[in-house]
Amino acid sequence: MTASPAKEDPDALGAVQRLLQQGEVAKALETLNGLADTAQSSVMGQYMRGVCLRLMGEFANAESALRQLVEGNPSYGRAFQELGHLYRDANMPTEALNAYATACHLNPGLKASWAAQRDLIGKGSPDRAAQINQRLQWLGSLPPALLASWDLLHEGKLHKAEQLCRQFMQQNPQHIDGMRVLAEIATRHGVLEDAEFLLESAVEFEPEHRQARIDYVQILSKRQRFQRAVEEAKALLDQAPDNPQLQSLYAIQCMQLGDYESALTLFDKILDRVPNDPVTNVSKGHALKTGGRSEDAITAYRAALKSQPFYCDAWYSLANLKVYQFDDDELSSMQALDDNPHLGGQDRVYLQFALGKAFEDRKDYEQSFHHYAKGNAIKKNQLQYKAEGTTQECDDQITACTRQVFERETGHTAPDPIFILGLPRAGSTLLEQILSSHSMVDGTLELPNVLSISGKLRRLGQREGNHKYPFNLADLSAEQLATLGEEYIRDTQVHRMGAHRSSSTRCQITSATLGSLS
Repeated sequence: MTASPAKEDPDALGAVQRLLQQGEVAKALETLNGLADTAQSSVMGQYMRGVCLRLMGEFANAESALRQLVEGNPSYGRAFQELGHLYRDANMPTEALNAYATACHLNPGLKASWAAQRDLIGKGSPDRAAQINQRLQWLGSLPPALLASWDLLHEGKLHKAEQLCRQFMQQNPQHIDGMRVLAEIATRHGVLEDAEFLLESAVEFEPEHRQARIDYVQILSKRQRFQRAVEEAKALLDQAPDNPQLQSLYAIQCMQLGDYESALTLFDKILDRVPNDPVTNVSKGHALKTGGRSEDAITAYRAALKSQPFYCDAWYSLANLKVYQFDDDELSSMQALDDNPHLGGQDRVYLQFALGKAFEDRKDYEQSFHHYAKGNAIKKNQLQYKAEGTTQECDDQITACTRQVFERETGHTAPDPIFILGLPRAGSTLLEQILSSHSMVDGTLELPNVLSISGKLRRLGQREGNHKYPFNLADLSAEQLATLGEEYIRDTQVHRMGAHRSSSTRCQITSATLGSLS
């Protein structure tokens, strides 16, 4: 299993970094070797060791150190960038290009990796080079504070990224890219309402800013405002009907509303122009699967893998069909990928779960469990989840949610919602399926709206003079409760088919705190 990253000693590692900047590489490595084990085994310590060894020409030792780093931290973009530098210096252009591509996928703010890709591609792929130049121009246009914030954001340092971005925005309150960066930070924090407000404002300030409008569509979709997202995506597509990116954006929004035929038509248009695009093939596969065309979905997923075996979403999608069984050649391909150092981030998680399914079907349960456990360990390391935080939240809710909170006769009067509350694997989804088989009940599966409301109340509790959430539930007025209930009914309407009532499953215990809303 992947170990948790060791604690860094910024002062000690700062001395190593200064020596590297001064070009005293051997002395930097000597200083690093003299630090405590915790500093040497930290993410930054391992990274600096790889840098030192590369600059000293010890390529084999540098690769070993960097591969160990990415194994434990598959989402650390700078580690893959350094691998790219290593392979470039060792005259291994194919490996360098793969490493740089992974680095840019994990952290789009790494200018050196974009520039290195462009140089390695040369004149061989003019379309790709043009896209990279466009990205570099955008990064070059960003003020230094925003560029640093964008980089910190994609390295998972959200608090530092937010501090830097907010300082910049205080002086430049209507800077569109600043609003986009801040919205992305809010999204990573799960504060989707704030992200939507920022992007809606950005679009109002500068309606022609295409990327801001694309971001706005995506946040509307994440907030499950699918009808509005479709309308915004269609307006964008109408301005550039032949743009593959906008075609894909609109197609995905159509899927959210169940319009799979329109989505498939658009995906086919994209594939006519970009025949081997793995992302589009996987999206097409999802639409086909949901529409009940499993064999066609398999064909689409396989097409994605034929063009890009590294695109592990396709391996996972095949496994997630449940009935699909990988053949021996596919298993060998996945095992070879598992040993590839260029695989990072979510791709490595997807691959482990696909391998787990492959070995499970072969009844090799020891290997199957090994890969499932490895995938879960990598994912856990990405999330940096702390159980004690959840325990404290549950204890707070038990204390705050008294009988008096639930006995208030306030809130929206609509009797429509049926909330099903349960722990994971307790049968809540089955119960919803039973209820939704009744002609007067629409099933809506797991919706994020209750969590969105709790997020709003959490932010309300962060203001000076307010009780923190969930203790501020008792402070809500009848008018506030009615408004929250009305918003829930309005925002979930898109998931309903006209029945008198709707049922929604939630596995999070936090749903219990909102029983007084409707």
